[in-house]
Amino acid sequence: TIPTDADDVPVPHFGVALTVDEFHALSKRVQGLNIKFIVEPHLRFAGRKGEQWTMFFKDPSGNNLEFKAMTNPENLFA
Repeated sequence: TIPTDADDVPVPHFGVALTVDEFHALSKRVQGLNIKFIVEPHLRFAGRKGEQWTMFFKDPSGNNLEFKAMTNPENLFA
């Protein structure tokens, strides 16, 4: 893992960037399926340029997945 802000980010992982609305819809769906999170859905880097919603969980094959949504999409690759 890599400590990032208050999270231990699993390495390696595959990441997907969503809109904030898509992120919250997916988060709600995953929680409803009782999937265990590696990193619970939350806002990371609050008040900073990289502010983002993030969550991590494993796919059925055990791969680490990150789903995130930048609060300002222009900062995704900044």
